[in-house]
Amino acid sequence: CIVVKGPVKWALLAVTILSVLLSWGHNFMWLSDLFIDHFPMYNKFRTVASILVIAEFTIPLLAVLALHKVFTEEDFLKKHKIALFASFGVCAALCLLFAVAPGLFQNYTESDQQIFNMIKQQLGEVPGSVYANVDAIRLSLVSQDAWRSLAVIVVGFAIIFAYLKGIMKTNVAVPVLLVAAVVLVDMFTVNKRYIDKYSFVSKYDVASAQFEPTQADKTILQDTTQNYRVLDVQGFGQPNSSYFHKTVGGYHAAKLARYNDLIDRQISRNNMQVLNMLNTRWVKVDANTAQRNPAALGNAWFVDSLTFVKGADAEMKFLDHFNAANSAVADEQFKAVLGNAVPKTPGDTIYETTYAPNRLTYHSHSAKGGVAVFSEVYFPWGWQVTIDGKPAELGRVNYVLRALQVPAGDHKIEMKFEPEQVESADSAAKVAIMLIFVAVIAA
Repeated sequence: CIVVKGPVKWALLAVTILSVLLSWGHNFMWLSDLFIDHFPMYNKFRTVASILVIAEFTIPLLAVLALHKVFTEEDFLKKHKIALFASFGVCAALCLLFAVAPGLFQNYTESDQQIFNMIKQQLGEVPGSVYANVDAIRLSLVSQDAWRSLAVIVVGFAIIFAYLKGIMKTNVAVPVLLVAAVVLVDMFTVNKRYIDKYSFVSKYDVASAQFEPTQADKTILQDTTQNYRVLDVQGFGQPNSSYFHKTVGGYHAAKLARYNDLIDRQISRNNMQVLNMLNTRWVKVDANTAQRNPAALGNAWFVDSLTFVKGADAEMKFLDHFNAANSAVADEQFKAVLGNAVPKTPGDTIYETTYAPNRLTYHSHSAKGGVAVFSEVYFPWGWQVTIDGKPAELGRVNYVLRALQVPAGDHKIEMKFEPEQVESADSAAKVAIMLIFVAVIAA
């Protein structure tokens, strides 16, 4: 970047340095706190190191700008000879130092020590030879990568120097393609460490190796009812049962906080009314035993009464003692949306007709109408609902579920997941990709 001039260089350098500082996390906490508190969506990062994706873009971009100057500026070698050799010398010297003396930079981080402690807990006392072997492997990997990096630098410099000195008497496209080939080989060999031909296996092999159905799973799978949920007692927080069933539990690294509240305050305390409203049709007791829950309420139902309360705590407390089949509770903010419930009359029904993760349809029949509760998690950011094709509005009841004021008579209710933000982002991404292709062709 020494030979690159202008404001673009400084902007890219500033962004690169900022991303590196942010990646330090608690080691540079005041900056992390500043971004967490004042920059929208920054607190959604799973790990602070994710911000390094910016540096991964800006540093190669600076290199491309430098190469453009190298190959297009007249008398470049005369004007920037010192800068060129200094860049090569410093980078090559650092790589050589790492290659011949990797132990100078040997240092175990706090996370490394935590891993060792975990191994000790699982395997007991670990012989000292294990640590010695780990050290040897680490140093060997550092040395190998340093030699590889040195080779890339030397070859790249040789190509550039040969072109600038006139040794390579060809069109500029030849050295550019040669440098690109060196970069491609370097990236390919590194990428193969993470993904190679052995990384790909048949999905059937994975399923048979990791997700063999238990006898309880086989019993549940005989129930061909369209849509219901399963409570896995022994593996509640594990993902295995979710391979075969829609589960009440399971695992997700970014699960909804509201649903997690329901797990902690109700499901973990075996509140059967809450399990019933979640349409828990089967309980997987263990690997061999599955019990049918006849009280599961299905995919949707009408309630006789709807109580409005103030705040999440009151809503959660209501669930401690209620009859999910006949009553529901909602925050008072949904009073205008849901209105009052009407006691059911004989023959009132509502049931699911089609199911897909992003589209649900129901048929309702009622003499007086009323509030229908749906055994689906309320998520207002993207879900749209219509009654006979006319837009309606969902409310939230029982802390997590959807509800709708349904008029009397026969109606088709349809819910679609169509978030405007995703559609806008998708359109913007398509336009950006087209512009990139146009720019590449124009260049």
